[in-house]
Amino acid sequence: MRRILSDVNLVFYFSPEEAEMALRRILEIFNKMGFVGGQRAEGYAFSFSEDVIYPQVRIGVYGGTISIYVRDPHMLSDYDEISASEIFEKLMSAINEAEEVLRRY
Repeated sequence: MRRILSDVNLVFYFSPEEAEMALRRILEIFNKMGFVGGQRAEGYAFSFSEDVIYPQVRIGVYGGTISIYVRDPHMLSDYDEISASEIFEKLMSAINEAEEVLRRY
């Protein structure tokens, strides 16, 4: 699972207007799925929960370019009553939905 997370490296190029529309849809996905996070200097960061900060999905926004990768995938592990598999599935589900949005634009 850690290897799969470390392989996430999505980069898509759009006009600035298209990038803004796609980004709004992606942020809705992460918020709807209950991720915790917000804006950073280079874009956005989302964690599984306030208690499970890493691994973290990073969304970089540079003009018309949107990139998605996972920060600290090696930190994937069980946390209290939450299994590493559950964390992995939620992360990958959101990443896959975000990729679908990016491919549609």
